[in-house]
Amino acid sequence: MEAMEAKHKQEEVIRREQDIIKNIFDSVPDAIIIVDLNLNVVECNPAAIDLWRYSSKSEIIGKNISDFVVDKDHQRIIKDAKEILERGLVRDVEYTCLTKKGDEFIALVSLSIVKDTSGKPIYFIATAKDITKIKLSKQRLQTTVDGIKDGISIIDKDYKILMVNSEILRIFNKRSFGDLIGKNCFNEFYNNERVCDNCLAHRTFKNGEVYNIAKNYFGINKEKIVLDISIIPIKDPDGKVIQVIEHIKNITDRINLEEHLIVQGRMVAIGELASGIAHEIRNPLGNISASAQYCLSKFKLPEKAIKYLRIIVRNSENANRVIKNLLNLAKPKEISFNMADIGEVIKNTCNLFKAKCLKQHVRLTRRLPRNLPQILLDEGTLMDAFSNFILNALEAMPDGGKLTITAYCDFQNNEVVVSFLDTGKGIPHEKLNKIFDPFFTTKKNGIGLGLYLAHQVIHDHKGKIKIESKVDQGTEVIIKLPISRQ
Repeated sequence: MEAMEAKHKQEEVIRREQDIIKNIFDSVPDAIIIVDLNLNVVECNPAAIDLWRYSSKSEIIGKNISDFVVDKDHQRIIKDAKEILERGLVRDVEYTCLTKKGDEFIALVSLSIVKDTSGKPIYFIATAKDITKIKLSKQRLQTTVDGIKDGISIIDKDYKILMVNSEILRIFNKRSFGDLIGKNCFNEFYNNERVCDNCLAHRTFKNGEVYNIAKNYFGINKEKIVLDISIIPIKDPDGKVIQVIEHIKNITDRINLEEHLIVQGRMVAIGELASGIAHEIRNPLGNISASAQYCLSKFKLPEKAIKYLRIIVRNSENANRVIKNLLNLAKPKEISFNMADIGEVIKNTCNLFKAKCLKQHVRLTRRLPRNLPQILLDEGTLMDAFSNFILNALEAMPDGGKLTITAYCDFQNNEVVVSFLDTGKGIPHEKLNKIFDPFFTTKKNGIGLGLYLAHQVIHDHKGKIKIESKVDQGTEVIIKLPISRQ
């Protein structure tokens, strides 16, 4: 008798617990669907009936879960089910679902597995909530920030990227939002393994203040980009910073223009001074050279005198070349652009140095395709610039070497690319950034105007120039000139 009463009490406790579980199951605001291993629905709560707009539970039970989503998500559900069997849980998966009438909505679904006492999987449980309004709100926000011409990103306290706009993808050369969302900003933006030194976001999270800094960033092609970065706090109702907005503006063009104007101002003053000095020196220098050449041609002189007179002539010519550069600095040559074959310009320039290359044991190789398009150029100034690159290469290979001149079309960027590659002594890395500065030189007897003037010529042709070099391995000068579209 007592055993029967105990059994009834135990059954009553079980029924009570089942009622509690059922009440909880039925009262949960999120939709819950229980599915067998064949993905057929065996149970659901009232929220699931409401979410999919059915009239009763009987209309849902027995259906396959794929009946509740659009066709394109069918394979995803099967794939996710396999993943659940392996991992036990899949959180926050978005599916595009269908109501009974065929209307679409977006559901955020978490999936888990139920096992029996032996550990064998018997059911899947899916909880879902309608996030269509939230999704549309995010899409509207994304459209808004994509319309902003500056880079915008939102970052949480763990330095995870929560949101970015299209300009951020362009600045950091990323293909899609998926390349950034959920990843560390210091790694994806600046290739650091840990939080950046002097991180503005860290300071904003700590102090809740707005910070600003100009920072150099080197792009995928090692091209320097100057970024103006501002960090703005996002606070909760209690004033605690929970996220930050990173506003990034590419100010490279502005900085380059400012630097160019400063340099131009200095060069005008230097040019006027150089012009005055050059004119004062040129006439007596011409007299010295002419007198030395007259003596060499008119008089029978001892061998020693001839040797020194030739030294005078040679050094007069070198000095005259320096004066010519100074005059070009003070008053640049007028440029007249015409449609012409850059391949011919390269050939004509190379012909000037054939004898010097042979004498110096430098093997000069040209690689010029036949289909190089004609571009707008000034042959005279461009030959001067190319001559400077070849002279520099020859001076870097006093004991011989190889100079390879290559040209090809980059139709994707609408450019003709010309490369001067030597096997000379190279340029130290710390000097590369100064190589185009006026009066900067690595030569004992140079004055540092050749590359500056050559750079000006490429700039006048709306082109770009870059120098890459490794000590004891060689130097490559890369020029990119625009292809004119007629």
